[in-house]
Amino acid sequence: MASSPNGFNFSEAYRKMQPTAERSIITARETAHKTILAEAIKSAAKVVDLARLAFGLPIPPEREVDDWFGKAVRKGDKHFSLQIDTEEAARIATLLLSDAIHSGYHSISALVIAASFSGKRSCPDESKIVEQARTALADAPRKRGLSFTANLTLPQSQDISKFTAAVAASPDGPTVKAALDAVHSDAKSLSTKLVANVNQTLQTLTNENRRLAEEIDLLWWHMGGQSYLLGVPLAQVQETALPLLIGADVAAMVTVLPGPHGAYGIIRRALGSTADKDQSIADTVLALPTEHRRPFLGEKVFQADDIAVLHYAVKMVSDDDGDQLGPSFMKTTGLKPQTKLTRYQIALQAYHERLFIKHGWL
Repeated sequence: MASSPNGFNFSEAYRKMQPTAERSIITARETAHKTILAEAIKSAAKVVDLARLAFGLPIPPEREVDDWFGKAVRKGDKHFSLQIDTEEAARIATLLLSDAIHSGYHSISALVIAASFSGKRSCPDESKIVEQARTALADAPRKRGLSFTANLTLPQSQDISKFTAAVAASPDGPTVKAALDAVHSDAKSLSTKLVANVNQTLQTLTNENRRLAEEIDLLWWHMGGQSYLLGVPLAQVQETALPLLIGADVAAMVTVLPGPHGAYGIIRRALGSTADKDQSIADTVLALPTEHRRPFLGEKVFQADDIAVLHYAVKMVSDDDGDQLGPSFMKTTGLKPQTKLTRYQIALQAYHERLFIKHGWL
């Protein structure tokens, strides 16, 4: 089985997970893989569902994943069950996400990092996909600037030599009209294509300029020390809540997924010498004052509580108006409230979560 154009080799990747798999199963899985990938990348919600499957998270009943995921697998394996074969579903989903990352879908790379919750969740490939995602995001800004070109190439024009030859050979009016109509039609077609090419190039330029502008904005944010979301000096925020707010602040300033990679450095620098100190989810969230919780969440509704773990925790304590994370937190996220991460990891998690909430993925 040949590698795909992006260098991803499904057969090799699947056999590493399932060394004893029969050739017929590998072939069936590869066929399903192509079908599901083509469908999933059309929808952010379906990509989020793939992340849930890959990391073993429960699928909300209303998502109806079996209609497009399970159905595609059963075409080559009639006994497959999304409810029973959860480990196999996780393997399939992991390979789908890996293929998408190889194809340059950088937003999916950032989603995988968010879903892994700084390595606290694992997937069937021993979390190699998370390292792939980090590498892809690290390489993206370098390649993005180098690959850009403002050169326009005109489409090849239509051959109208037969019409012009007819005009030259005969003064007949209809023939002349036909030739002129053909020239007009061809010119209109070329103009349409040229406008499309110009617009596409301008959009690329706009995104590049926006990325550069965002990095400059982040530098000024760091120098100013003022929270973008809460409008208060960061120095006034409790030290334990600072990683949560810094990550969300930076994400709120980013308008193009997956955001400038320079954001990571800004976040670490803003945390200073305490970046690598550990603290728990509960301590982080509860350190955010009650009066700041609602403004922190904003008006953007999000549903993927199992992916947006930190924002879900803030939502829980805001809704309950209490000072603890109840049993439903662990049931939804699979994580204990006392799970510890470094302050830098917490800030990055808040950053990724807020990015995808802001853009409607979560």
